[in-house]
Amino acid sequence: MLMKGSCLKMNELVYENENLKQTQKCLLKIMDVIHEICVKNNISYYLLGGSALGAVRHKGFIPWDMDIDIGMPRKEYEKFAEVCRKGLPNSLEYMDFKSTNEYYMPHAMVVMKNAAVYLSPEYYRSAKKEYVLVDIFPLDNVPDSAEEQRKQKVELKRLSKIQSREECILYKRNSLFEIAAKKVIQSGLKLIYPIRKVNVDQDRVMRRFDGHETQCICSMASQYSYEKQCMDIAIYGKPTLMDFSGRKYYVPEKVEAYLTKLYGKNYMSIPPVEKRYRPNEYIVKFECVESGD
Repeated sequence: MLMKGSCLKMNELVYENENLKQTQKCLLKIMDVIHEICVKNNISYYLLGGSALGAVRHKGFIPWDMDIDIGMPRKEYEKFAEVCRKGLPNSLEYMDFKSTNEYYMPHAMVVMKNAAVYLSPEYYRSAKKEYVLVDIFPLDNVPDSAEEQRKQKVELKRLSKIQSREECILYKRNSLFEIAAKKVIQSGLKLIYPIRKVNVDQDRVMRRFDGHETQCICSMASQYSYEKQCMDIAIYGKPTLMDFSGRKYYVPEKVEAYLTKLYGKNYMSIPPVEKRYRPNEYIVKFECVESGD
């Protein structure tokens, strides 16, 4: 475990991938706008997950990371959405399922419209285009009762499985028969349970205990488990500025407790090479069309 003041072995952590560097630069541009909007409009946010870990462990991005995740308490999340819908710089677009056609995720994002990365066909049947974006997750109250938490978790898991039909990623390991079968199943599900109805139901379940005085809040739209994401409200507390790639962004007030809950007590340890995201293998192209912003 790395102690305060210790130095990382940078030769193990530097990734000479120009595509990754350009992606991270774009992410910082998006995040700078988000931060400015939040400060100007008195909106609270926190870096979440790997972004919070990067701030603490690396004072910026985890060196092989290519995204930024933030979270906002539900009221702040709705306020941020309202501000964004009134106008963002021309190069950026706010997306959520309520306001964006063909968008099916249970959380929002801010996308840089003129930039994209392409992921290697080594892992997909063709190079997969991904937009450069910051994910924004609502933080909702969860019940104090263990039984009510269990019910909410089960319902969210069921809806997530249905929702994921829209993410039929064509991994190379899938046979053509498997891909065709998935598409048939997807078509049938769309008729039985339209994806917009799934989105509305996910949102309803996540917001079920908003307005209640509960001990914990949770980022239920995140990739991490319900149990890991359920945090005492005091852990988030007052947003606290922390260095991030030459900027200062907000993290949870008790960020050490947050990271311990999410990653375990050894969160400062650098994972072995084989467990890291490998940008030199995954990212094959970055493109950006200059805009007037």
